[in-house]
Amino acid sequence: MKNYIWILLIVLFSCKKGSVEMESADIGIDPVGNINALNRALQLKGHFEEGTFPTQTVGAPVQIKLVASQDTIEIGNETRAFIPLSIPDQDRRLKLCGMNMKVSGSTGFWSVATVNDSVSSDYFVEVTIPSLIKSGTIRVVFSAKLCFNGQSIVTDTASVVLSIRPSLPCGSEIKGRNGLTIRKFDMGEKKGKVKIGLITYTIGDRLDVKYNGEYVISTCYSPKKGSYPKCNSPAECFPITAQEKRYFYMNYDPAISRFIEVYVLGYCELPDTKWIVDVGCPE
Repeated sequence: MKNYIWILLIVLFSCKKGSVEMESADIGIDPVGNINALNRALQLKGHFEEGTFPTQTVGAPVQIKLVASQDTIEIGNETRAFIPLSIPDQDRRLKLCGMNMKVSGSTGFWSVATVNDSVSSDYFVEVTIPSLIKSGTIRVVFSAKLCFNGQSIVTDTASVVLSIRPSLPCGSEIKGRNGLTIRKFDMGEKKGKVKIGLITYTIGDRLDVKYNGEYVISTCYSPKKGSYPKCNSPAECFPITAQEKRYFYMNYDPAISRFIEVYVLGYCELPDTKWIVDVGCPE
């Protein structure tokens, strides 16, 4: 009799364990199947609004275009992307008084804050992908509101594809072309020095590495906290390594943080650029 009781308990435990594993595998927001939940889950500086996404009025007397400077951004979970937008035909009298954003195909939208780049006149929107969003591809849509003498004009829409990717372990390699790539690396439990290699071949590309909220490696000037890699950076920020690998080093301590964020900005003007970055483990 005791044997039958033990068998029954083992079967019940196994079934329960299997159900928990199945539920944990289903946890998260699918970029394809749950767009509305994903739209609300994005971490932004702004507030969410119900209703229709603001777009340029058909037949409006003034037609103003909004342009996305990056068509595609590859981004890891829990990393922050700075999405650059510009208004080439913006009259000096027209001031930006609002920026709207949503995931294409979703309901509701975000009224978001922007950071202005005084050099290029670009507007940057900061977006963080939370960890509960699964890997996949989404398109985010923007429109801007310009104001003058109490009146407002909404621009045409611009869009950017976000390719969401999971974190990688140290010892991994990433490759890319033009556009912005942001990947998060789990560096493990060992304290030590980390070696990061970069190959840019015949067209220069920019590399920045952030650790514990600060940039610790950059092919450019030392970026300040809260700044972002930009296409209008000086030419020396985009080194050409040919076939040789250029190495950078940083100190790592898991007691401070066990993750680093790698930003690679492929040369903006030339789509044929390509690069490789490998992130070693602490030694």
